[in-house]
Amino acid sequence: MIEDSFQIGALSLKTRNVKNSLVKQINNWKDIFNGELHKKAKIALDALFEEIKHISIKIDKPADDVDSLGGVMQALEEIRKK
Repeated sequence: MIEDSFQIGALSLKTRNVKNSLVKQINNWKDIFNGELHKKAKIALDALFEEIKHISIKIDKPADDVDSLGGVMQALEEIRKK
């Protein structure tokens, strides 16, 4: 919204280069922020995937006796809590 030139009395300020530099800096910052955000999301997603994998292993065990059934029930309780 800033004009390319700004007149103050006899002084004429050219703002095109400043605006272009600011836009370039903003785009660079957005790219870096976006990359960091993706890294954090990937770490969180990997942790969630590992957690789901561990719980799935516990649930997929056959419940042949009371002890193994208790293990499955504990895994289901973990799922409910989360």
